[in-house]
Amino acid sequence: MVGGGEPRGICGSGLIDIIAELRRNDWVDAGGRLLREGPVVIAEDGDTAITLDQRDIRSFQLVKASVHAAIAVLQAKSGVQDLDHMLITGTFGSYINLDNARLLKMFPDLPNDRVEVLDDAACRGAVMMLDEAGREQLEELRGIIRHVALPLDKTFQDEFVSKMAI
Repeated sequence: MVGGGEPRGICGSGLIDIIAELRRNDWVDAGGRLLREGPVVIAEDGDTAITLDQRDIRSFQLVKASVHAAIAVLQAKSGVQDLDHMLITGTFGSYINLDNARLLKMFPDLPNDRVEVLDDAACRGAVMMLDEAGREQLEELRGIIRHVALPLDKTFQDEFVSKMAI
């Protein structure tokens, strides 16, 4: 449980873990269909229950397909065939179980030693900009960074559909 206290819902990293276990135990098929009747009870305390249903699984699929499709399109546009290393940032990344995310095909299939989690990347970047070398590096990057409008990209739409399976 993240943050202590009474459970009120399922966080993103917890959702990944739950759906991965449902896949391992054949409660969810590769297409994301829940193969059991009704919602799955995750936690129960008297009259209160935290459950997972088909809508939750579909919502997860939409998010994970978007992320994985975005990575695929950006790789193609930059001419990078194989990723050497991947960074996951933010609090979400700090709690994610990489093996479960890999099972659900959330990201490109990289071994754990080639995935780095940075929970404070934004802060690190801001600190880097405090010195002259960091600002010079930023100026160099500004010259090569390009905006990619993923929702308008036909390749993104195709990749998105192909990345829905879990």
